[in-house]
Amino acid sequence: MLQLEMEDAKDTVHQYNLLRTDVNEFKYALNTAVLVFKQAAEPTANDAIAQNAGGQIASLIEDAAAMKTSVAKLNDQETADLIEAPLKPLTPALVIAKTKLKDKKALGDLAELCRKSGDEGVKKILAQIDKRKRELSARFYRL
Repeated sequence: MLQLEMEDAKDTVHQYNLLRTDVNEFKYALNTAVLVFKQAAEPTANDAIAQNAGGQIASLIEDAAAMKTSVAKLNDQETADLIEAPLKPLTPALVIAKTKLKDKKALGDLAELCRKSGDEGVKKILAQIDKRKRELSARFYRL
């Protein structure tokens, strides 16, 4: 029984490590998106830059889905809620921006929203993951 609990704790820590990887990839995509969207919002931006912004939108949507999939495996509602918080305003904005790649104001606003999501939301998610891993490690070492 003790061995099963230890294995379960190890597996859960591993799942949190995978989630951390997904969150870091999302953070990188957000940081890149800020630069790409700001560039696309410039008056001199051309069609190639707008297409690059479209690719960045797709990357953000993909990385957000990966985070949601990873957190669903953990059965941790508090962490899931922290992940959903920055995605709630960002996801519809991304969907709308896909259809407005030539709207420089929309892309500028999206750049700011990505910056805020990365600065505020991702830091909270990573802190929560670290907290959960510490809790599991403490439990693991007590066993």
